[in-house]
Amino acid sequence: MRYVTKAELKGRKSEINLAIDKIRKNLNYSFNLYLVGSAKRNLVLVHENKNDNKNEGRFDLDYQIRISSKNKDENTPKKIKDDFFKAFQKYFSGDEGWKCYDSTTAITIKKYDITKKPCVELYSYDVVICKIIGKTNKMSVIKRVEKNDYSWNELSMYQNLQDNIKKIKGEKWNELRKAYKKKREDNLKIQSSINRKSFEIFIEAVVEVADSN
Repeated sequence: MRYVTKAELKGRKSEINLAIDKIRKNLNYSFNLYLVGSAKRNLVLVHENKNDNKNEGRFDLDYQIRISSKNKDENTPKKIKDDFFKAFQKYFSGDEGWKCYDSTTAITIKKYDITKKPCVELYSYDVVICKIIGKTNKMSVIKRVEKNDYSWNELSMYQNLQDNIKKIKGEKWNELRKAYKKKREDNLKIQSSINRKSFEIFIEAVVEVADSN
């Protein structure tokens, strides 16, 4: 694996920002989009294994849609998730290379190279829907708790991540780059059915480096 350059990411960031600008006009919500996780720190890894057709060249970006406190609380978590999912589906439906998935927590949007048989995933966006809890710095995220039921769940790891990131300075950033890359590469060796999300692995690497001497 290698780290993606800022120039390589520029187009992908513009792409999702354009999508948000378009769907915002069709949604009755006040919200903002935030780049989070490894991508926010320019630590996005891309697969470079020529013998691995499934993962070669693939990378993902993590985003949060933060619902404003100005929105009325009358909408259930299920309705909010459904509204955003349908909006993304409608926007990306014009291109066969795009597919949207309703994951447990995120809305996952994947771009495929459909000229290849079977088609190959190029990159993806994981977008979670969040809100700040009252006047605190804590955050809740919409999560599917049963087959067709959703609820707000406190995202405790968000605050922990912010606190640990503050501890990483100077040479520790290079340590984080090495630790995160190794953990991602180790994760690739595990069967795909139990592969972990990059955001989860990034948080683990941050904690490990932040707590090191």
